[in-house]
Amino acid sequence: MSPEVTGPASLAPIACPYHPGLAAEDRLQDRILPDEDSDCERFNGNHNPSGYPQVRRRRRLVMVSHILWTDRYGEIRTGMNLYHTCGNRWCVNIEHMEERTPSEIATLTLTRTQDLDARFDLHWAESTDGHHRWTGKPQNGKLLFFTSNTTAVSARRYSWMRHHGRDVPTGYVIVCTCDDALCVNPQHLEPAIGSRSLSPEAQVRRYRIVHPDTDCQTWNRPKNRRTASRPDYQPPIGYVLIDGRRIPVRCYLWDQVHDTPLGKGRLLRTCDTPTCINPAHMRLCAPKKARK
Repeated sequence: MSPEVTGPASLAPIACPYHPGLAAEDRLQDRILPDEDSDCERFNGNHNPSGYPQVRRRRRLVMVSHILWTDRYGEIRTGMNLYHTCGNRWCVNIEHMEERTPSEIATLTLTRTQDLDARFDLHWAESTDGHHRWTGKPQNGKLLFFTSNTTAVSARRYSWMRHHGRDVPTGYVIVCTCDDALCVNPQHLEPAIGSRSLSPEAQVRRYRIVHPDTDCQTWNRPKNRRTASRPDYQPPIGYVLIDGRRIPVRCYLWDQVHDTPLGKGRLLRTCDTPTCINPAHMRLCAPKKARK
């Protein structure tokens, strides 16, 4: 017969299936490792999408911090949540946890966010041309801002949210409208669903490349799956999307620079670059049918 267990069933120790005679809470302690850079403790196991360690207990997923807290202090009181005083969601050190109400957690998180703003300002520098260049090291080509030891967000996303005081709309991403790959200036950032929701001016600022040696301009749209495997691929002249219509970039730029409307005329290049879109390297010609 199994020994009697007193107390609530939720607090009863559960035997570890892989180590008979050892409680599940004791088995969790074997998977907790000290952090090298702080006094936090890491859990060597699965984490949920929000970054909290979790294990399966009685056929459901439970956060490790709740198990350890319940094992030491009892059930979490109704209307209370566990707040990590260290700011690290992955930390399972009981000394870094407190019972707080949701309103108190929101206030403490806001105070911590103000500290993050001061730390964020240490990672960018303003240039003479108005760009806020990110001085942190890019991770796999991405500009990341680490809010904790392991949690990172897009630096451009954080910059936009801090400037506007609200979160990015659901389904949108933050894109840069200037030609600086390291710029995090919120004035140069826009929420968009791909390039279709960008304004024509933003599309030109983002995809146009100026070549100082020849004064030519080319259109640098990203490669798709079909063209990415072609090493000799040359980017097309390009189009801008205006109200769902595809307008050639060279025609759009010509109308923006010259007073003479393009109409039914044709544009001929005066330079040797076949993909040049610089309107200064174009001249307007009559349509083929009108020429004799």
